[in-house]
Order: sequence, then C-alpha cells, then structure tokens
Amino acid sequence: MTSTPIQKSPLSYPEYHTPSEKLPRAKLPWWINPVALFSVAGTGLFSYLTMQGNMDEYVSASGEIRPADYTIIFSTAPGILHELLVRDGEEVQAGQTIARVWFLPEQQAIDPGGLRPFEVKSHESGRVVSTARLFQGERVLLGAPLVKLVRGKEREIRIYATEDRIDRIKPGQKVRFRVRSNPDRLAPPAYAIITSVARDRDLMPEDKATPTRPTYYVKARVVQAEFELPLGARIDAEILLTKRQFWELIFLQIFRRTPSQSTTR
Repeated sequence: MTSTPIQKSPLSYPEYHTPSEKLPRAKLPWWINPVALFSVAGTGLFSYLTMQGNMDEYVSASGEIRPADYTIIFSTAPGILHELLVRDGEEVQAGQTIARVWFLPEQQAIDPGGLRPFEVKSHESGRVVSTARLFQGERVLLGAPLVKLVRGKEREIRIYATEDRIDRIKPGQKVRFRVRSNPDRLAPPAYAIITSVARDRDLMPEDKATPTRPTYYVKARVVQAEFELPLGARIDAEILLTKRQFWELIFLQIFRRTPSQSTTR
C-alpha cells in the first residue's frame, strides 16, 4: 500500500511539515532563572521577617476625655436659685461670687435675718467649662453642683475596661485612642499613659435581676494628640498590653494544652 504524498499548501510556511526531531530546541530567556531565584529568596525573607515581627496585644475599651485638673463648686445650703453669675468659658478667680441663692422660708428659724440671698463663692481659680442647667427660681439642694472649673490645658482619659485581661492592665502602659467626634478617620491616633487602675469593679446594686456588665475605671494622661480633644467627648481606645512575635501567636497556641486536656484519669 503506497502512502499518498502530502500536499503542501501555498499558505503554509516552509517548516510546517518539518519533523519535530529536526526542529531547533527552545531556549528560555536569560532572565527567567534570576527572576525565579529572586522570587523564592524574597518570599522566604518576607516569611522570616513576618514570623519574627512584633505584634501588639491589646484590649479594646471605650472612654471619654476628662480635664487633668478640675474642681466643682457646690451649693453650700438648700434654697431657691436667685442668679447664676458666670457663663461657660469665663475665667473665675478664687473668692469670686458665682451664684446667689435665696434661703427657704423654713430656714428662718436657723437664720434670724429672714428670707434673704446668700452667696456661693469659688474656692479656686480657673476657667468655667460647664454650668448647672438651672433656671431662676428653681430649687437648689444642698451639695448640688453649680459650676465646673478647669485649671490648665492638660487632658486625661477615663477608660471603662471590662473583665477581659483586667489583671494585666498596669500603670505605665501605653494607650492609643481616637475621638469619635473627629470626622477624619485617617488621622493618626492619640496616645496616653496609664496612671491608675481600679482594682475593684464599679458599685452595682445586688438586687438587679439582670446585672450590668462589670467595668473597671482606668485613668491615663494624654501625652500626644495631633487634633482637638473636646472635654467629655467619647473615645475608642486600645490598651497596649505587650508585644509578641507573630510565630508565638501561631505555634504556641497549637501546642498549648488546656487544663481539661492535660488532666488524665
């Protein structure tokens, strides 16, 4: 049986019917091997540095901005508010009268002078940051707060930390936080240093059917802030406990046994 000769198409190139064993061998470009070697070495180096890198272990908490040095002027007797003499933002000197309050009629037995106003004076100098929202003629109780004064421009934060790792929160640790009122979410965080940690949770009535989540007060002094810190503003804070290497978080947790696993019968 004779084979039919292959007809060559006028459109095919001359080497179209050349056997594969006679074709020239393909060669890789010269830059393939260096690039592959560099990629493997770079991946290994990046993995090593990632494993050795430090990661922050922190506790999230909420809080608020507070003045570092402030005082509150209270009413020294019950009565009827006659006049509040100071406004927010004013400077007050020690001994200055900040309010006048009328004695109540039932106090005439104590005060022979009869119904008359008495003056509430400031015992400190400072700037008024808030006043009581009271109206003329409104009754004022003994010890009612009338004016809040701030001395200096230093700020502190009060953090309400939950039970999560509260035993590891210590004075001297760093806190990074952001003020919720700041619209720039890309702004760098502010920093504070913890000055005191409450060692007992806040008071809570024992007869509550559904007790609230226990919290602990943590105070920290602001040391760095590149934006305005309005008094009373709410914050989202992260208390930095320690730094751990990334490989610890991966491998130590795998081999760390829980008490139930380590107990044998």
